[in-house]
Amino acid sequence: MVDSTKQAFLNALRAAPGQWQSGESLAKLLGISRSAVWKAAKELRSEGLLLESAPRRGYRMAEGGELFTVEEFRSLLEPIWQAEVWPSISSTNDRARAAAAAGNPGPLLIAAAEQTAGRGRRGRCYFSPAHSGLYFSVLLRPALSSVEVSLVTTAAAVAVLRALQRYGVDITIRWVNDLMVGEKKVGGILTESVFSLEDGGLEYLVAGFGLNLTAPANSFPAGLSDAGAIFEGAAPVSRAELATSIALIFKQLVDALPDADFLPEYRAANLLQPGMTIRVFPLSGVSYPALVREIDDVGRLEIELLSGERRRLSGGEISIVQ
Repeated sequence: MVDSTKQAFLNALRAAPGQWQSGESLAKLLGISRSAVWKAAKELRSEGLLLESAPRRGYRMAEGGELFTVEEFRSLLEPIWQAEVWPSISSTNDRARAAAAAGNPGPLLIAAAEQTAGRGRRGRCYFSPAHSGLYFSVLLRPALSSVEVSLVTTAAAVAVLRALQRYGVDITIRWVNDLMVGEKKVGGILTESVFSLEDGGLEYLVAGFGLNLTAPANSFPAGLSDAGAIFEGAAPVSRAELATSIALIFKQLVDALPDADFLPEYRAANLLQPGMTIRVFPLSGVSYPALVREIDDVGRLEIELLSGERRRLSGGEISIVQ
């Protein structure tokens, strides 16, 4: 069975959501035999598609049905993109970095049904169970300066914001890369970049996205009391569709740099607003209180200390003081 036949079968089901289509009608529509229809259905089921079938009624996609295969991603991405899909992987960011080191030119999207060693900021483990989340990384090789690269995480957050708005979900952002629904963290972004030692130019960047689409079957671990999910019940969008939507928006924003017309969106969606009191947790040393002044034009957080000194933070941990 060729991939194009499976995709045509899938597209026919999607074109008539909730409706039964007989094997005979599908065969005529697709110009294939009924045995080829049966084989396509069997292969799609083996790849994870929730597909219903019944005698004398035919086939229909089950509610919440989706296909999480490399063929599905490639059908949704633009032709210049490459894609990899893994049932399980240690870290999509690690895999993207390995692909870059091996010379992959990008753009490349790497998705996984689960991560066994997903990473967050400062090397923290990112909880990435199967079935409930979306985990993927994007490898790009744009021509950016080190200052422009500082806007990449901001662009990634806005890409998620725009993609989810299409499905009626409004998220907020906790500077710099936490994605929130209400007071619950529903996702995070980890961006990594490598510069040349010879000329200082950007060799590549990797942006990793982790989204809790629904609550895991056994809830979140005890240590993740602030974790939540984007959707209640079944997600109204396939993981492949959402990942490709985010990736395409993200690349458009990165390609437009240094034009950062998305910054007003980022500022408006940010939980940190001018005048708020926060506590800053530096990489070393003790934490300290500060006032938020602004998010500047390269995504840095400008703060004012109790002494009146002003600083600009490119990253780090903060908490909002109630």
